[in-house]
Amino acid sequence: MSVVGGVAATALVVASAPASAAVTGFRVVTTSSVADSADFKTAPDAACPSGKRLIGTGYSTTTTAGNEIVVDEVIPLGSPDAAPTSARVGAVEADATTGQDWSVSASAICSDPLPGLQRVVANSAFDSDASKVAYAECPAGKQLTGTGYSVNGSAGEIVIRSVRPEVGPSWAPIGVSVHAWESDTVLASWSVQAFAVCANPLPGLERVVAQGLSTGSAQVKSTVAVCPAGKILTGTGYETHTSHPFDGELTIDRVRPASTGTSVDVHAVEEDPIIRNWRLDAIAICADQ
Repeated sequence: MSVVGGVAATALVVASAPASAAVTGFRVVTTSSVADSADFKTAPDAACPSGKRLIGTGYSTTTTAGNEIVVDEVIPLGSPDAAPTSARVGAVEADATTGQDWSVSASAICSDPLPGLQRVVANSAFDSDASKVAYAECPAGKQLTGTGYSVNGSAGEIVIRSVRPEVGPSWAPIGVSVHAWESDTVLASWSVQAFAVCANPLPGLERVVAQGLSTGSAQVKSTVAVCPAGKILTGTGYETHTSHPFDGELTIDRVRPASTGTSVDVHAVEEDPIIRNWRLDAIAICADQ
């Protein structure tokens, strides 16, 4: 069992399983909340169609409030004993938006059922430290298809700096590390959860990282990670690169899987102005189709 800067999940260890079939029946289901000026809202759960199962997640926000919306939960709904079937996404205002309307959307990446599909959850420490990492690792013999996270406590003051699929010896992803940081000093205790969607090994499963521009201090940046030809998107991730004390000043307001399954589009905006260069990397988990 691995630990990356936090408290790892305790997962059922199973015998190594043979590779399953390629990903078939791909579909992205997206739902949206109302657009109003409420300070917190959750999109209706994005549920996979009957007979399909959730393998990954995504989200986006639509706002006239600029950089003040923080997505603090992207949860694949399920359990260690049942394959996930839907995604829940919630967001909150970091600072009051003075009556400006905004909404949040949830995306479920769905496919025909994959053998061994399950959800694994891990929690960081619950304290008042400025940054935390949780690492959710798939059980032995399984691989990562999708990701998620949730912040517990200090609503609106915690940003997710990275949702990074981690690879194993074969370079296929086997877990996800979620790194959270305070955007403003928080005196109360808080924690972050990491969610891993895992399945028996998939043919051609790999992590694709698209590095964004590291030069320039533009207020907004977008990066797209594209799956190789012949492969389909199963899950999403991202990583920001800044220098302290700017680690908590980037809001990731879009991690949007393409409906075609070819790519994921990640968009970030400065919550407060950053005078130094920063970089946004988009990450796609891809497998043979």
